[in-house]
Amino acid sequence: MSTNSPNPNPDAPLPTGLAPGQIRFHQAAPPSLPPGSYKLTIEQPLQAAGQAVGSLPIFRNETEFVVSGPRFYLKPNEVYSVYPPDKAFGPFDNSLPHVVFTRRTLPWERTIDGKPQNPTSPVPWMALLLFSKEDFDGKQLPAIIARTVKDLLTPETAAIQGPRDLKLEGGQSLADLCNVIDLSRELFTKIVPTAEDLPLLAHVREVNTGGKETLSLKQDGWFTLVLGNRLPATVKVVDPAVIDPAVSDADPSNVGETNLACLVSLEGFAGLLPTTNGGVPSVALPTGKTQVRLAVLASWKFTCYGTNDFKAKMAALDDRSLLSLPYPTTTPVGDGAKYVQNAFQLGYAGLNHTTRLGEKTVSWYRGPLVPLEMAPKAPYAFIPCADRVLRYDDHGLFAAEYAAAYELGRMMALQNRSFASAMSRFRHRVSQDLAAEANQASLDRKLLPARFQGTQNNSDPKAGYQPYRRKQSLQAAVESLLGSLAPSPAKPNEGQSAVTPSDPSPSLANGVSFDPPDEVTRFFARAVLLYGVPFQYLVPDERMLPAESIRFFYLNPDWISTLLQGATSVGRLTERDSVLDTQLRFAGLQKGLIDSAQVRESGGALQQEPRTNAANWPLTGFLIRSEVVAGWQGIEMRAYDQTGNELPPLRIDRLAPEMMLTIFNGKVDKLVLKQPPEGLHFGLSSSNQVAGQYQRLSLRKVTAATQTPGVQPGEQIPEKIPGDGKIEAPMRPPLAGSPPTRVVAMANLAKSMKEKLSQLGHSTNTFTSAEFGVEMVESPGLVEFTVKVARGNS
Repeated sequence: MSTNSPNPNPDAPLPTGLAPGQIRFHQAAPPSLPPGSYKLTIEQPLQAAGQAVGSLPIFRNETEFVVSGPRFYLKPNEVYSVYPPDKAFGPFDNSLPHVVFTRRTLPWERTIDGKPQNPTSPVPWMALLLFSKEDFDGKQLPAIIARTVKDLLTPETAAIQGPRDLKLEGGQSLADLCNVIDLSRELFTKIVPTAEDLPLLAHVREVNTGGKETLSLKQDGWFTLVLGNRLPATVKVVDPAVIDPAVSDADPSNVGETNLACLVSLEGFAGLLPTTNGGVPSVALPTGKTQVRLAVLASWKFTCYGTNDFKAKMAALDDRSLLSLPYPTTTPVGDGAKYVQNAFQLGYAGLNHTTRLGEKTVSWYRGPLVPLEMAPKAPYAFIPCADRVLRYDDHGLFAAEYAAAYELGRMMALQNRSFASAMSRFRHRVSQDLAAEANQASLDRKLLPARFQGTQNNSDPKAGYQPYRRKQSLQAAVESLLGSLAPSPAKPNEGQSAVTPSDPSPSLANGVSFDPPDEVTRFFARAVLLYGVPFQYLVPDERMLPAESIRFFYLNPDWISTLLQGATSVGRLTERDSVLDTQLRFAGLQKGLIDSAQVRESGGALQQEPRTNAANWPLTGFLIRSEVVAGWQGIEMRAYDQTGNELPPLRIDRLAPEMMLTIFNGKVDKLVLKQPPEGLHFGLSSSNQVAGQYQRLSLRKVTAATQTPGVQPGEQIPEKIPGDGKIEAPMRPPLAGSPPTRVVAMANLAKSMKEKLSQLGHSTNTFTSAEFGVEMVESPGLVEFTVKVARGNS
């Protein structure tokens, strides 16, 4: 963890060298060209010999353009993650909420007063406000209402204060819709940040993006965070026995406190923000203004209840078995029970099966994710159709996994027009090359009967393709034939040279090229990693992956090879196509393994992540089904083998809001799941002395200038005397007769932190939002899983 206070230039080369888990904090990242309307003027003066500049006409051209940016609303994809997670239940009462953006310039693209940003202390134009039921009449959270921009700028009643002096930019209209919230004058005064607090409530984080899901990959690894200034409201349950279990289980919000977080725009509110002169907050709203209308850019709700934080949720995941159907732990009685238990342990599930004749039966099926290690075969047998691999066991049941894989491969190929067309062209080109080779062989047979070496033989599938090679070129063959009809040449010692065949250089000496086009290799690589495979084929029975569980698996190479055979069967017409089929059975899976190593790299520039030239068996991974996947975007996942080497991730993808699939190149022995560093939250500890008071119990080193043995920037400063690093967090005082505001006076807290660092011998010249972020951030949650994978074959 380190800080870099100067504002980074968005166009400058990016710093590198961050190891996994490291964070670098930056104060801000204002854009080089803020949103607005601009005019570009180009002039070309002419100068004649012997004449002064300007004596000839000056050619001029003007072009107007608009730099657009969010203003009255944000698109959903602008928000990367939020904390506390949306609709989550957990112990969030000591955590300040925040929102993370992937665009690092967003909070500084505008200003609250319309003037250019202050280069030394940029001020964000947005703020994160937190509400509870007690803030409103009727003790209910307010509804966020969709209105037009006109209603925002010029409210329908004179008692409502909206943004002042805002001029619409290109592409904006008064009829545009936006979300708004109306706050009373008292509530606005109570919770909205002051002008002094705002610069501390946004900063930029640079993180290492290795080990993250593909959705989270960013080429630069930069994220922007906007921090709230208010702690959540919570209800402390003194005696859980008084709670009706039926009610509390049905809706934890009945015993917890639901909070509403709103990211609002403060553009146009310069001079109207609260001040705390003399410790009592006040606002300078015009006379008669009793309400304030704010544009809501994003919002979400969460409830303070229970212990469901990141680490607790991860530690509670069910990891008792590999990916297979559960079976009673008691010893099975009878051959039938043993047969079913063995099938479950091998990853099979019994599914309804309708045969081609319309008969109803039950058949075994297992997908490509299996609970045991399976080695690939070489070569795989030729499959003319799906029924060829429909197996029938001695208990009277079909095993349909390979038939399903083959048919799925065909459907995936036909659905992918680019691949289907490329595969058809590939077959046509190989067929033409084989025909040309056959014609050449036929010609050689006639011209060189004594020297003919043989034709292509496809009868032995184990041999693969053996390219036809003739001993001489056609030119040499003709010369040899003509030479046999001519008079005998003179002997060399008579001054004559003998006729010798030319060096063999036939046009097809290297055989037919079976290198597939890019569309085909891309399909192979993604199919090996199961892209495009429906989830029902991966997990055929929900009981294999129950809620709040993690299941480890091996990849079944036979299933994947059958899938590829089904896909490459598209366009098969003639007997000559079997030559290509033979080659694909030999090399198709291997080609996919080689190219699959680059699939994840193509999703973004990964930092400090193990690389590999090709995937190799065994490929292993895990599935997670948990609310933590939806709540913590960008979880870091690091896997290690038995020797402690980190394994390269081949695929990390979210299949559903609460479902994650990960595949690693190698056998996973230990898995480490870590809270995303770009989303690490900020917190304060509740004071045991006074209600509504909070503390920061320790400080971190924020500069490398001061020397402390064994302490690096970002690490906690060791205490010489117990409690010497503790700081009481200054809180905004409530209005007369009101409960504590839970609003932190950020500017005062930052000042106290800087003074305390100086007292501890770690003085710093600057204390911006970057240093403030380092001091406020909590340590990341981390959970380790040790994998006990089965061994065997099936």
